Amino acid sequence: MNIQAVAFFVFLSALCAGNIHPITARLNIYTGATGGNGTFTCHYPGHFNRIFLCKDDCKGENILVETDADLAVNGRYSVQYRKEKGVKSVSALIITITDLKKSDSGRYSSGFGWADYPRFHCDVQVRVTDAPVHGKSGFAYTYVEGETNTHGCRSDPLPGGWKFLCRGNCVKEEDILVETNGNAAQRGRFSLEYSTRSLFGLEMTISNMTRSDTGWYRCGYGRALTSDSYNTFPLIVIADPSSTESPPLTTEKTSTDPSSTESPPLTTEKTSADPSSTESPPLTTETTSDSSWLIFQNTLPTGHLVPLVICVCVAGVLMLIILILYIRKKTRSNSLI
Repeated sequence: MNIQAVAFFVFLSALCAGNIHPITARLNIYTGATGGNGTFTCHYPGHFNRIFLCKDDCKGENILVETDADLAVNGRYSVQYRKEKGVKSVSALIITITDLKKSDSGRYSSGFGWADYPRFHCDVQVRVTDAPVHGKSGFAYTYVEGETNTHGCRSDPLPGGWKFLCRGNCVKEEDILVETNGNAAQRGRFSLEYSTRSLFGLEMTISNMTRSDTGWYRCGYGRALTSDSYNTFPLIVIADPSSTESPPLTTEKTSTDPSSTESPPLTTEKTSADPSSTESPPLTTETTSDSSWLIFQNTLPTGHLVPLVICVCVAGVLMLIILILYIRKKTRSNSLI
């Protein structure tokens, strides 16, 4: 094997290695109220008997739960294992923190395996405040300024074809953000779209969100100020916390996870009462077609799969060519002896 081939292979390997690095993505953030209870769920592409929950550095007293059981409670913390129905080889851990305190704010890691050597894990950021917009009704998924939120407006269509998006209780014209009798309408950063191909039918989108967008919203069918068919939901937007940057879910010990992007079933209440299903981000049109892909698209750093596959293929072909040349050279040398 000549030195040029070896040098080229080493160079190619280094080039590929430069492409094999995780994409950074912020952690999922959940906001809860002091004195309230909060629950979030993480999904995993597999199952392992041992489960754990820990906070921050996952050492010593920060290991909150570590057990071989399917359900474990340690004071105000509990972890429950659940096999997801209808999704092959997907497991879930349901984490609950009761009587929330300001000191509960921080980064939490849960998963399968051991806290200091996890097999699968996901990380989330928890915020506990005195008066979050959604009250004490559990955790509310929290957005970062600049992000886009698409939310399904699951409610019953009414005759006439009118659809609307409002802020607050929608009692005056100024509360109406979008109102249309068509299938799509946009007003600035706010838009509505109706599609029979969508799981929810009607969906609202708020783009380039700011902290001033924090509040309660309702969207549904009929005229905005008189409708009785709508869905209400809270929206919390915060400044970008740089400390919540984290790579995606992985099976390696050194990686961390954004998130389970599990999306809860959207409420269909026709009042503005606080819904308890706000523990996870709303579904988007891209995530409703295949629930297993919804989970696994956050498991692998897909943005680097293409260069990784190309590098592996090229490296394999190069190795094969070098092996063939070496065998031919060896055979030719033996025939001359």
